[in-house]
Amino acid sequence: MRITRLRLSNWMIFRSADLKLCGGAIAVVGQYASDVQRSNWSGKTSLLESIEWALFGVHRKRYEDGVIHDGETKCAVTVELGDVAIERARKAGKPTTLQVLVGDSVWSGKEAQTRVIELLGMDHADFRATLCIAQDDTLAIVSRTSGERRKLIAQWLELDAWQRAHARVVASRSRTRKRLESLRMSRATLKVRIGEQCDLSSAVNEATIELATAKSELSKVEIEFAEVSELRRAWDCKRELADLATQAKELRDWIREHSSVEVDVAVVRERISEMQTVRIGIRGELAAVEPLTRGEFDGECPLICVECPAADFVRNSRDTARGRYDYLRVRSERADNVARELKIVERDHAMRERELMRARARYNAIVESIRDLSEGAKEAPEVEPDTDGVRARLEAARGVWEAMTRVLERARADAAAAEADVSRLMDLDTDVLRVESELRIENVAVSALAPSGIPGDIARDSLDDLEDRANALLQACGLSFSFGWDREARGLADACSECGYPFRGQREKECPSCGAVRPVKMASELEILVNDGSGAAEDVRFKSGGAQVLIASAIRLSAGAMLRELRGSTIAFALVDEPFGALDARNRSELAMTFASMLDMVGLEQAFVVSHDVALLDALPHGVEVVRDGDHSVARVR
Repeated sequence: MRITRLRLSNWMIFRSADLKLCGGAIAVVGQYASDVQRSNWSGKTSLLESIEWALFGVHRKRYEDGVIHDGETKCAVTVELGDVAIERARKAGKPTTLQVLVGDSVWSGKEAQTRVIELLGMDHADFRATLCIAQDDTLAIVSRTSGERRKLIAQWLELDAWQRAHARVVASRSRTRKRLESLRMSRATLKVRIGEQCDLSSAVNEATIELATAKSELSKVEIEFAEVSELRRAWDCKRELADLATQAKELRDWIREHSSVEVDVAVVRERISEMQTVRIGIRGELAAVEPLTRGEFDGECPLICVECPAADFVRNSRDTARGRYDYLRVRSERADNVARELKIVERDHAMRERELMRARARYNAIVESIRDLSEGAKEAPEVEPDTDGVRARLEAARGVWEAMTRVLERARADAAAAEADVSRLMDLDTDVLRVESELRIENVAVSALAPSGIPGDIARDSLDDLEDRANALLQACGLSFSFGWDREARGLADACSECGYPFRGQREKECPSCGAVRPVKMASELEILVNDGSGAAEDVRFKSGGAQVLIASAIRLSAGAMLRELRGSTIAFALVDEPFGALDARNRSELAMTFASMLDMVGLEQAFVVSHDVALLDALPHGVEVVRDGDHSVARVR
């Protein structure tokens, strides 16, 4: 599949162009209408970029409207690939549109871009890697360092996925190794602790024996304390019994003393009654006599107001009444006093009777207590028992027993912890075995995904194929080359190839983790050794510019062909920008013919080769001339 027609409308520097293109190598050269010796910025590269923009919408301008010719409002590029027409257009300030026509079928938008990728058999990245060779990209494979070449080949062969997978597995292995080291450290620490706890069972037995001894001693002291307490109670009973006997004797004497005073209460009460009767009679008589004692008698009759014939009798009777009144008043006072004294006697007798009753009740209670204490006091010792000393010994024995109980509990807890540690150690052993197995698997994966593993095998196989293809292109030139993928470097490897253990210096000859022999360090490089028949092969960077261009072109074109085969692409055209820029005019013309034959050998039906040299039009079978005239360029097929 090649380009049969290219139409431009207001594309960058081109206002209008309609190129009907044939197959083969097509030279794209440029010049100015006003100066035929000048070719820079004439529009050669823009012509090739129109094809890339039409297919994938990619351009080098800073903004989308930058692809429109100055002063215009829209642009369009149409690329025809046989019966397939791909047209991409843009209006200023509007979204870019894409339309794909295949026969009578039409696609547009995202569906059209998907259809383009299906028709070409590759996306833009693949197109850039296989068919689009930008300026200075041809010599990149030979001008770069060996490490940069290796990265470039890795990009061509899409080894990035392997590298990312390798990085993930290396990171996972690092985490697994750290986890394994942590488990091993925990296991070692646990083993030391278990070793220190190996006599815990004997400690438990010793603590049990000592606790039993302390319990036995505590029981003896408790029995002794109980006996002493009984003696103490008997001693206290004896002492209290003596005190109660003294109290009983004193109380009994008091009762006897107060019981000897005898009072005839009935006589007292009878006397009180008599005195009350006397008092009543005296008071009545006083009431009768009292009126006679009042006032003074003048001898005149109060009724008739004349001298009373019995005036002397009246005066004598009043005097007698006054004397009688005074006598009765004295008797009345004496009777009151006697009555009060009798009441005091009666009250004192009642109080003494109550005190005697209480004293007798207290005496009876003391007697009862004495009767009760008599039994307990029978066992009383002669000497007061030392209960305080026995109590102190009891507290000490109880303290020893409690301390030994705590010791036994700690010993049992330590023993249980030791059993848990043993169980934990078994789990750690299982975890270590599992993680070691994971690490072995990850080591295999790291080795497989390492640059020297599966990616290296892929690269070596692909490089062998690429080497054969490129040398076939160079056969007519008398040149050949070979790739050097890996080589031994100075010193030993930085990490173990078996388990990935990172070595800390050059003195370690074996891996301390797995015991593997430490390998030599390998340099991840890509050397290109050229043989031109003049002697030993040497690095391509030391060869002439023409040899470098030929070898680089052969590698680049062969790689593109190989990658197109890998992608299953049917595209048979390429865009090559300034492949001979470093050569003089004579060498450019000579190498152009060789380059054209290389294009045929790698299966390219068509190649656009941009160059500053107008003489390239004569060196290549076909050409497109770009002429800059003022603010625009014109392209025509020659």
